[in-house]
Amino acid sequence: MNKRDYAIYAILAIAVVSIIVNFNMLDKMEELKSQQEQTRSQVDRQLRYEIDHLSQQIQEINEKNEWVSDREFKAVEERSTPEEIHLDLEWTFREVESDASITVAYREEGATEWEEVEANNASGSAYLASLVLSPMHTYEYKIMSEGDTIQSTETRRIPQELYQPIPLVTRGTGSGQDANGNMTHYSAELKQIEQPIFSFFNPKTVTAFVHYEEHPTEEINVGADQGIWKFRVEPEDKTITSIDLRVEYENGTIHEGEIYPDEQEYMESVHK
Repeated sequence: MNKRDYAIYAILAIAVVSIIVNFNMLDKMEELKSQQEQTRSQVDRQLRYEIDHLSQQIQEINEKNEWVSDREFKAVEERSTPEEIHLDLEWTFREVESDASITVAYREEGATEWEEVEANNASGSAYLASLVLSPMHTYEYKIMSEGDTIQSTETRRIPQELYQPIPLVTRGTGSGQDANGNMTHYSAELKQIEQPIFSFFNPKTVTAFVHYEEHPTEEINVGADQGIWKFRVEPEDKTITSIDLRVEYENGTIHEGEIYPDEQEYMESVHK
């Protein structure tokens, strides 16, 4: 074997090693990309939680200087049904006229007319009012006092988790691609952030619809394991264009929309 042959073999060996290294790098890059997407999704959820928590803290700070304090909503389980949720609102006045008429006004968000219910004096300056809500709408309320003077709190939203299902959201997702950029797998885990107050707010059916390029849509019934819904897709020689999720809860509420490649449509369905 002459020097020229050695040189050719050396070049071929370098080329083979380079190809192997490139394949490994591509695999690593796809793995990192999948991890980044999962991290971004987790960060987004954590950020939303932190914003909600901060808003609650700000409200609590403001309440210390408000006319009304110690507001608390309580679900009345024995009177509630899937179609009609009963809530008790309890609060304390810092000061109120002894002969004033105390009411709570509430309405569907976007409505013009208020529904008013009379509040009952629980003890001293503590009051209670009972509200009846539909899980198909979102609501806002205000507390009012009418005596020699008329006073009212600012309008606030009634916390949705008390009268609507707590959404099933992605806890984590993962995907992989081959050297040609074709997806080798997609997986997702979904979970309710908190345990629902009512059993009829639990998910009844969870279905993933996998849409392929030039192939029929695949329908996957997603099962649960200890409160976590999981599914995995391995498309083999097919190309996934998008994945939709449909969650139906025991009371008939439905959340549905795209979760891959962008779950914004599903999240908008959840936060209507």
